[in-house]
Amino acid sequence: MTGVAKSLQEKLDAVSGGWVSFAAVAGLALHAMGFLSLRFHLAALGVRTDLSLLDSRYVFEGANCLVYLLAALVLLLFLLLVAGLGLFLLSRLVPQTSRERWQSTLRAPWERLRPRYRTAGRLSLVGIAFAVLAIQFLMRQCFFAQDLLFRGVPDGWPGELLLAGSGSRTAFFMVLLAVVGVTAWLRLAAGRSPGHGPATRLGLGLLTLLLGFELALLPINYGVLTAGNPLPRVAHVGDDRAFAGRQAWLVWEDADRLTLLVVTPAPPGAPRALVTVPRKEAGRVEVGEEEAVLRRLVGGKP
Repeated sequence: MTGVAKSLQEKLDAVSGGWVSFAAVAGLALHAMGFLSLRFHLAALGVRTDLSLLDSRYVFEGANCLVYLLAALVLLLFLLLVAGLGLFLLSRLVPQTSRERWQSTLRAPWERLRPRYRTAGRLSLVGIAFAVLAIQFLMRQCFFAQDLLFRGVPDGWPGELLLAGSGSRTAFFMVLLAVVGVTAWLRLAAGRSPGHGPATRLGLGLLTLLLGFELALLPINYGVLTAGNPLPRVAHVGDDRAFAGRQAWLVWEDADRLTLLVVTPAPPGAPRALVTVPRKEAGRVEVGEEEAVLRRLVGGKP
């Protein structure tokens, strides 16, 4: 019995130690995701504030980002499953002899090219080119969204995406997840393929770095695109006389201060400002219904 209890105790210690390590890594990942998301979210809005490296809000923001990405991933997998099922059912309508002939015709070129081109060097080169193009023309466009509350949205599809509904943003993140998935697949395939010389190892390292950058750009894009979310309307804060005749929305709050967007009621382009109110002077704060402020400021319908 002593040997059995000792063996059981060792297994429990190994499992608990593994869970502790997993929890530490997961907490660090959520913290990093939340920091990147909040940092670029505030920069997109034009809020100038110092973010400490340690804050519990980063974990909650990172969890929100992770849940959103997982929901987009589930939807992407569901659409791929539906598409695959549709193609499978359509293939059942084709006679078996014709289907086999088409399969052999399509496979023949790939089987001839596979031994020649599926090497670590070529796959890593393809992965690097794919990742660079995806980052340059798709994932880094969020960096052009700066000071949205004052400059308005950028031109082109990034600005339209900021003003679009949740469906368009979800579709965009599905595309980003597909891009990351393709880059990860190319990295794994290159790592398992033959032909690992010094130049190939350098290419694999660069591809790994680009894959990590793509992963970092996911929470950054999430933080920037959520800048287009509705903001709560402020009904009362501190001395209302300071905001007489003007409208205010709550943009950011922390333990020491509130940051409000104050706009003079007028056509689009009216004077606006970000006002910081210390919490000690804010007194009773009342917020009302959320409004699509960014759409309103650029002349769209709220």
